[in-house]
Amino acid sequence: MSDTVRLDTVITQPDRPSGRGKHVTPNAIKTWASSRGIPVIQPENPSIDLPDLISINQWELAVVMAYGHILSKPLLGCFPKGCFNLHASLLPELRGPSPIETSIAIGSSCTGVTLMEMVSKLDAGPIIDQEHCPILPETDGPALRSALATSCIPLMQRNMNRLGNQSYPSYPQDESRASYCRLLTKRDAILDFTLPADAVLNHIRAFRSWPGSTFEFNGVPLKIGHATVFDDTGSEPSDAGPGTMISDPSSIRIHTADKWLSILSIQKPGSRMMPTPDFLRGFRLPASVNLPFEPSMPLVGSKPFRFTKK
Repeated sequence: MSDTVRLDTVITQPDRPSGRGKHVTPNAIKTWASSRGIPVIQPENPSIDLPDLISINQWELAVVMAYGHILSKPLLGCFPKGCFNLHASLLPELRGPSPIETSIAIGSSCTGVTLMEMVSKLDAGPIIDQEHCPILPETDGPALRSALATSCIPLMQRNMNRLGNQSYPSYPQDESRASYCRLLTKRDAILDFTLPADAVLNHIRAFRSWPGSTFEFNGVPLKIGHATVFDDTGSEPSDAGPGTMISDPSSIRIHTADKWLSILSIQKPGSRMMPTPDFLRGFRLPASVNLPFEPSMPLVGSKPFRFTKK
């Protein structure tokens, strides 16, 4: 890895059931490490299971990213040369569990990866270095996740020897600029058409992988894959409110707080994502209807959100 640091072991979450069949399968991190002959450890409770292993194996430092546990202060203190975190935002902005999707959903034009010292407070440790990453108008959640993973490479190339030598610079985060994102839930798929069109489009891009972007028609949740602002506004009713949907044999348009959206691809439960004209050949929609929808929950706050999967 560097002149002074060697990757000894990978620690990752235990194997969990996944997919439609809920089969227990190795996660991507375990698969990557195992294919390279790197030992893998998957503790159920890191604070209980890891301290003895750290001592026995004489592990000196740890680099953590998206592990899914808040590591206790005693556990952090077990590494003689420190414990470091790669967080997918430009801290102190977007501390918390969903910075990648949230940065797109709130309309940011730039994000990045922060290398920091780990402390017992959520994503609040001193900053060592950052790598910036642009968010382009067409960037969606999966694309940004991939770009940020690539951004980690030069960031760690600059700093790995420094970590091993304990010669890295660091500076405290500006707490006055701190913001927090929250754990995403299935409810976040529901589109809020009282938002401006740009915000709805950001939502669709951000949550394309999970939890998706849906609206309900006659009790059936329909998932939007891609959409765009509809330019021919003169052809639509001028008094339409948020959630008004208009369709014809080849198109679907939905009004938001300020503009019409043209739905380019759409999916019904149990089917695949289709271009809208193909979808409408097998799923009839009325010429005009007012869709039900719910107000969206805030994605960002000035204090940490309570973590819940409900």
